[in-house]
Amino acid sequence: MVLAGSGCGDGLLSDCDQTMGAELISPDVAHKAAVLDVACGATTRDAYWVLLTRADREFSGRRDRVAVFEGRPERVEWRGTVLHVDYGSAKPFLMNEEAGGVRIVYAASAPVP
Repeated sequence: MVLAGSGCGDGLLSDCDQTMGAELISPDVAHKAAVLDVACGATTRDAYWVLLTRADREFSGRRDRVAVFEGRPERVEWRGTVLHVDYGSAKPFLMNEEAGGVRIVYAASAPVP
């Protein structure tokens, strides 16, 4: 998928502020996930990247990015060995359903009437 309009591309990350959320270790302690807030300035909206890697590795935005949203996901959590991402009303740009042998499930929150 194209990441246009979703924050910074990999080549421009040096010009962006990046804030890593808390690491979420899988129950089997084999993997970890986190949300990275990528802010590239006043002319682009913040992008939120869901990262997933083996628990014994440091995160890499280029290698470990499995999802990109315009707007912060409401909840990222492990349910057994499956990573669940509730992205609420955030706009998805990239949503991989599997990475490194881990299944990833996505849900959008229903709008409140």
